Amino acid sequence: MNEEVPLTFSPAVLEALGREQPQAVPVLHELEQGVRKFHTIYSVGLTVADDETFAAMGGTLEEGIQLRITYIQVSLARRLAALLVSLIDHINGVRLLDAALSTRACLELAGTLVYYERRISGLMTAGISTPHQMDRFNDMVRKATRGGRFDWFRWLSGGAELRALIAEYAVEGAKPTSPVQGKNVTDFIDALDAAVAAEEPPPGAIRAVYGLLCDLCHPAVGGYMLYVAVPQTRGRLTFGAHPNPRVASWFVGSIIGPTANRLMKHAVRSLNQLTQIAKSVKATGEPH
Repeated sequence: MNEEVPLTFSPAVLEALGREQPQAVPVLHELEQGVRKFHTIYSVGLTVADDETFAAMGGTLEEGIQLRITYIQVSLARRLAALLVSLIDHINGVRLLDAALSTRACLELAGTLVYYERRISGLMTAGISTPHQMDRFNDMVRKATRGGRFDWFRWLSGGAELRALIAEYAVEGAKPTSPVQGKNVTDFIDALDAAVAAEEPPPGAIRAVYGLLCDLCHPAVGGYMLYVAVPQTRGRLTFGAHPNPRVASWFVGSIIGPTANRLMKHAVRSLNQLTQIAKSVKATGEPH
């Protein structure tokens, strides 16, 4: 079922946030424009030939590299587009915890794009002319598109495979995982932090915001702080049933909006760089 998604901020929300924190309004206008463009470009589906079909079609090495780069771009950017759109909806509804969850996930996806774009750029600069180099490239693609921590094949297989998987989770201390090991998400956040810090010092700002958002999303003190009443009464600690307008304005205007704009900027940059790599790729030899 397809539903229309909001790609604009509610005037009432903009007015309420701007009343408490005027600088939030231009930040959200920038976010709105960026999300609309990102959604238009990357909210698309993708069908790719598997290795056997690609070989049967007589695909060249260059075409294979281009196809795999496209797979990375679409598989990651499609999810990022969906989360960015949901972020607008969460802010319109003043659902701050949902906004925190979406922004944290956006940071992870943007960081993934930056991480793999940097490594693919380095590999392509060195050239792909041997089976070992092609294996390294394919390993990056597998981890970027199929890596994880959960064994989806066994889960979806059902029957004995599913029962065995559940039995593994029943063992205390056991850590079942995916056949294709994904990178640790902190590696992605580190890559994004380095990219942002190169233009907007100091280093560590993205990592700090990511830590803040994790504390909001986890069963930790941060999530309840969004409901703190303003002003407080001396001798009491009061929380409201809904986020206070001052807290909401601070959170959206100072944390969510600027962070989303930064991560989207660097995600787009890495996506564009991957496109340039795909257009200019030239094999220096045929792996054998």
